[in-house]
Amino acid sequence: MAQQDRVPPPGEPGGGPAHPAHRPVVDPKPLGFLALAAASLIAAGHDLGWIADAERVQIGIMLLVAAPVVQLLASTMGFVAREPVPATGMALLGAGWAARGLTWITMPAGSYSAALGTLLIIVGAAALLSAAEALVRGSAVAAVVLALAALNFLLTAASELAASATVADLAGAVGLAVTAAALAAAATVLQRQ
Repeated sequence: MAQQDRVPPPGEPGGGPAHPAHRPVVDPKPLGFLALAAASLIAAGHDLGWIADAERVQIGIMLLVAAPVVQLLASTMGFVAREPVPATGMALLGAGWAARGLTWITMPAGSYSAALGTLLIIVGAAALLSAAEALVRGSAVAAVVLALAALNFLLTAASELAASATVADLAGAVGLAVTAAALAAAATVLQRQ
């Protein structure tokens, strides 16, 4: 190749941009927070006895529709936007909701699942790690939502493992707090955009 045919590399005079231009991706956190709010309210309604246990299959279906698909989308958008903390948190929460929904669909009303409880310990712990990392990165809003979600998943795990309606009531109360915090967080992030 002759010297005059040489194409300068990026960053050199006459070359392309040093960094490729990326199309901005919309902030996925409101989408994930709204899905979390919906699923948390549905589950809290069951935990607190507002929705009868006889409707467990319908609740399971609603959890599968309301959270995992939407949170997976938010997670994917988060990774594309290079926001690994909320993206990871949303992916894990979505997996937890999927497991909870499928378990409720397949188990008889009034029953508990040690397998689900065990999985939710990991989901809750992972959400807690994501909350801590969000706080370190300066995202207090995401940290609060993820910490409350972690507490909710850990209490639900304890309820499943201990077959305890009392712990389920506590999980339901925390679920209402998650719902309120997730709605507020979504509103806060949307106002910034």
